[in-house]
Amino acid sequence: MHWPCFTKPTTFDWTGGAARNVSGAMSDAEKSFVRRVWGRTCLQIQVQQYYYNGVLKAEWNVFWLLLDDDAWVKFCFDAGVFSWKPEPPALPKSSQLRVYKLVEPSIAPRIARKQILAANFGPLRGGGRVLGLWFEGGLGLYIRNRNDQTSIVVG
Repeated sequence: MHWPCFTKPTTFDWTGGAARNVSGAMSDAEKSFVRRVWGRTCLQIQVQQYYYNGVLKAEWNVFWLLLDDDAWVKFCFDAGVFSWKPEPPALPKSSQLRVYKLVEPSIAPRIARKQILAANFGPLRGGGRVLGLWFEGGLGLYIRNRNDQTSIVVG
């Protein structure tokens, strides 16, 4: 199996994987996240969803991975900046208009008990950032953030 280059950030072509290397560097937060998850086994994934006035506004707002050392890792993009910390799932206080829900996404069974073989960050064409996580068995999870909107691609 061929894995994309992990020595330089990569621009991702969503029709065929890694397209080309580009200049740039990972932030300190991105580097430390890669060191934390690379080689670990993902036991569980949880996602915070955000609703405003009853309408789903952010399906992929905040992520938590439970790793094989029994530690939760919380991570997200906020205004295009990646951050993470060791913290178990917890939701912010909801209000009448703003509601937060913790869900197990439909991709959970596909990555549960799978080792994270590689992790990398890179720019997206047209702006934004992407986090790629590659799991044993060949599954890739690409978390894309552009204009403060996060989406995923599984492939």
